[in-house]
Amino acid sequence: VRALVYKKDFDNIVGVLDSRRLIPYLYGYKKAANINRLLFSIYHFPATKELGDLLVDFLVNKLQIAVVIDEYGGTAGVVTLSGILSEMLGREFAMFEESYKLSIRRTGDNSSVISGEMQIDDFNFAFNEGLSSKESETIGGYIIERLGYFPSRDESIDTGKHVLRVRRVEKKRIHTIEVLPGADS
Repeated sequence: VRALVYKKDFDNIVGVLDSRRLIPYLYGYKKAANINRLLFSIYHFPATKELGDLLVDFLVNKLQIAVVIDEYGGTAGVVTLSGILSEMLGREFAMFEESYKLSIRRTGDNSSVISGEMQIDDFNFAFNEGLSSKESETIGGYIIERLGYFPSRDESIDTGKHVLRVRRVEKKRIHTIEVLPGADS
Protein backbone atom coordinates (compact mmCIF):
# COMPACT_ATOMS: atom_id res chain seq x y z
CA VAL A 1 0.00 0.00 0.00
CA ARG A 2 1.28 3.44 -0.89
CA ALA A 3 0.33 6.46 1.20
CA LEU A 4 0.87 10.11 0.42
CA VAL A 5 2.71 12.00 3.16
CA TYR A 6 2.07 15.71 3.57
CA LYS A 7 3.35 18.49 5.79
CA LYS A 8 0.67 20.59 7.57
CA ASP A 9 -1.98 20.25 4.85
CA PHE A 10 -2.80 18.24 1.74
CA ASP A 11 -1.51 21.04 -0.49
CA ASN A 12 2.03 20.26 0.68
CA ILE A 13 2.57 16.60 -0.29
CA VAL A 14 6.22 15.72 0.35
CA GLY A 15 6.43 12.11 -0.80
CA VAL A 16 5.02 8.61 -1.00
CA LEU A 17 5.47 5.98 1.69
CA ASP A 18 5.37 2.35 0.62
CA SER A 19 4.13 0.30 3.58
CA ARG A 20 6.60 -2.48 2.76
CA ARG A 21 9.42 -0.15 3.83
CA LEU A 22 7.95 -0.09 7.35
CA ILE A 23 8.16 -3.84 7.97
CA PRO A 24 11.76 -3.91 9.32
CA TYR A 25 10.84 -1.17 11.80
CA LEU A 26 7.61 -2.84 12.90
CA TYR A 27 9.44 -6.08 13.70
CA GLY A 28 12.36 -4.35 15.39
CA TYR A 29 14.98 -5.24 12.78
CA LYS A 30 15.79 -1.56 12.39
CA LYS A 31 15.60 1.33 14.83
CA ALA A 32 13.13 4.13 14.24
CA ALA A 33 14.17 6.50 11.49
CA ASN A 34 13.11 9.89 10.32
CA ILE A 35 10.11 9.25 8.08
CA ASN A 36 11.62 11.47 5.37
CA ARG A 37 14.31 8.82 4.80
CA LEU A 38 11.61 6.27 3.96
CA LEU A 39 9.78 8.41 1.42
CA PHE A 40 9.91 8.10 -2.33
CA SER A 41 9.86 11.42 -4.14
CA ILE A 42 6.59 12.41 -5.73
CA TYR A 43 6.14 14.12 -9.06
CA HIS A 44 3.76 17.06 -9.43
CA PHE A 45 1.94 17.87 -12.67
CA PRO A 46 -0.36 20.75 -13.59
CA ALA A 47 -4.04 19.89 -13.94
CA THR A 48 -3.92 21.29 -17.48
CA LYS A 49 -1.41 18.69 -18.73
CA GLU A 50 -2.74 16.56 -21.59
CA LEU A 51 -3.39 12.92 -20.73
CA GLY A 52 -1.13 11.60 -23.51
CA ASP A 53 1.76 13.77 -22.32
CA LEU A 54 1.11 12.65 -18.76
CA LEU A 55 1.31 9.01 -19.84
CA VAL A 56 4.66 9.65 -21.55
CA ASP A 57 6.00 11.28 -18.36
CA PHE A 58 4.77 8.33 -16.28
CA LEU A 59 6.46 5.81 -18.57
CA VAL A 60 9.73 7.72 -18.96
CA ASN A 61 10.05 8.31 -15.21
CA LYS A 62 8.65 4.87 -14.24
CA LEU A 63 5.92 6.42 -12.09
CA GLN A 64 2.93 4.74 -10.52
CA ILE A 65 1.44 7.79 -8.80
CA ALA A 66 1.72 11.59 -9.01
CA VAL A 67 0.06 14.69 -7.60
CA VAL A 68 -2.02 16.99 -9.79
CA ILE A 69 -1.69 20.70 -8.97
CA ASP A 70 -4.42 23.26 -9.69
CA GLU A 71 -3.91 26.78 -11.02
CA TYR A 72 -3.58 28.17 -7.47
CA GLY A 73 -0.75 25.81 -6.53
CA GLY A 74 -2.96 23.59 -4.41
CA THR A 75 -3.48 19.86 -4.70
CA ALA A 76 -6.24 19.10 -7.20
CA GLY A 77 -5.90 15.35 -6.77
CA VAL A 78 -3.81 12.29 -7.39
CA VAL A 79 -3.33 10.41 -10.65
CA THR A 80 -2.11 6.82 -11.09
CA LEU A 81 -0.74 4.96 -14.10
CA SER A 82 -3.67 2.56 -13.92
CA GLY A 83 -6.09 5.49 -13.87
CA ILE A 84 -4.45 7.06 -16.94
CA LEU A 85 -4.60 3.78 -18.87
CA SER A 86 -8.21 3.17 -17.86
CA GLU A 87 -9.18 6.69 -18.92
CA MET A 88 -7.34 6.49 -22.25
CA LEU A 89 -8.31 2.96 -23.17
CA GLY A 90 -11.69 3.11 -21.53
CA ARG A 91 -13.51 0.24 -20.00
CA GLU A 92 -11.80 -2.19 -22.39
CA PHE A 93 -8.54 -1.92 -20.43
CA ALA A 94 -10.19 -2.83 -17.14
CA MET A 95 -12.23 -5.56 -18.80
CA PHE A 96 -9.15 -7.02 -20.53
CA GLU A 97 -7.26 -7.06 -17.25
CA GLU A 98 -10.16 -8.81 -15.50
CA SER A 99 -10.91 -11.23 -18.36
CA TYR A 100 -7.26 -12.32 -18.47
CA LYS A 101 -7.45 -13.36 -14.82
CA LEU A 102 -10.65 -15.30 -15.52
CA SER A 103 -9.65 -16.85 -18.84
CA ILE A 104 -9.66 -20.61 -19.16
CA ARG A 105 -7.95 -22.04 -22.24
CA ARG A 106 -8.79 -25.64 -23.05
CA THR A 107 -5.65 -27.49 -24.18
CA GLY A 108 -7.00 -31.01 -24.49
CA ASP A 109 -9.97 -33.19 -23.68
CA ASN A 110 -9.40 -33.01 -19.95
CA SER A 111 -6.88 -30.23 -19.47
CA SER A 112 -6.96 -26.44 -19.30
CA VAL A 113 -4.54 -23.57 -18.71
CA ILE A 114 -5.45 -20.74 -16.33
CA SER A 115 -3.79 -17.62 -14.95
CA GLY A 116 -2.10 -17.90 -11.57
CA GLU A 117 -4.00 -14.70 -10.71
CA MET A 118 -7.39 -16.41 -11.00
CA GLN A 119 -9.31 -16.00 -7.75
CA ILE A 120 -9.89 -19.21 -5.77
CA ASP A 121 -13.67 -18.59 -5.79
CA ASP A 122 -13.67 -18.24 -9.59
CA PHE A 123 -11.63 -21.44 -9.91
CA ASN A 124 -14.04 -23.29 -7.60
CA PHE A 125 -17.00 -22.17 -9.71
CA ALA A 126 -15.39 -22.96 -13.08
CA PHE A 127 -13.99 -26.36 -12.07
CA ASN A 128 -16.58 -27.48 -9.51
CA GLU A 129 -13.95 -27.47 -6.75
CA GLY A 130 -14.11 -26.66 -3.07
CA LEU A 131 -10.71 -25.11 -2.39
CA SER A 132 -10.34 -22.60 0.43
CA SER A 133 -7.52 -20.69 2.04
CA LYS A 134 -7.13 -18.25 4.90
CA GLU A 135 -3.86 -16.91 3.46
CA SER A 136 -4.31 -16.76 -0.32
CA GLU A 137 -6.83 -15.25 -2.71
CA THR A 138 -5.47 -16.63 -6.00
CA ILE A 139 -4.78 -20.12 -7.29
CA GLY A 140 -1.09 -19.25 -7.66
CA GLY A 141 -1.00 -18.19 -4.01
CA TYR A 142 -2.87 -21.35 -3.04
CA ILE A 143 -0.23 -23.54 -4.73
CA ILE A 144 2.61 -21.66 -3.00
CA GLU A 145 0.78 -22.00 0.32
CA ARG A 146 0.25 -25.75 -0.12
CA LEU A 147 3.85 -26.40 -1.18
CA GLY A 148 5.37 -24.06 1.39
CA TYR A 149 7.83 -22.60 -1.13
CA PHE A 150 7.95 -20.95 -4.56
CA PRO A 151 7.61 -23.75 -7.10
CA SER A 152 9.48 -24.26 -10.33
CA ARG A 153 7.99 -25.15 -13.68
CA ASP A 154 6.21 -28.55 -13.76
CA GLU A 155 5.80 -28.82 -9.98
CA SER A 156 2.25 -29.69 -9.01
CA ILE A 157 -0.24 -30.31 -6.25
CA ASP A 158 -3.16 -32.74 -6.23
CA THR A 159 -6.48 -31.46 -4.87
CA GLY A 160 -8.19 -34.80 -5.34
CA LYS A 161 -10.41 -33.59 -8.16
CA HIS A 162 -7.58 -31.88 -10.05
CA VAL A 163 -3.83 -31.76 -10.44
CA LEU A 164 -2.58 -28.18 -10.64
CA ARG A 165 0.74 -28.11 -12.51
CA VAL A 166 2.81 -24.94 -12.68
CA ARG A 167 3.45 -24.05 -16.32
CA ARG A 168 5.25 -20.70 -16.05
CA VAL A 169 6.85 -18.78 -13.17
CA GLU A 170 8.04 -15.17 -13.43
CA LYS A 171 9.83 -13.38 -10.58
CA LYS A 172 8.54 -15.62 -7.78
CA ARG A 173 4.99 -15.42 -9.14
CA ILE A 174 3.06 -18.26 -10.74
CA HIS A 175 1.99 -16.96 -14.14
CA THR A 176 0.13 -19.93 -15.66
CA ILE A 177 -1.17 -23.24 -14.34
CA GLU A 178 -2.29 -26.37 -16.15
CA VAL A 179 -5.40 -27.98 -14.68
CA LEU A 180 -5.56 -31.76 -15.16
CA PRO A 181 -7.94 -34.42 -13.82
CA GLY A 182 -7.00 -35.60 -10.34
CA ALA A 183 -7.16 -39.02 -8.73
CA ASP A 184 -10.78 -38.53 -7.60
CA SER A 185 -12.17 -37.43 -11.00
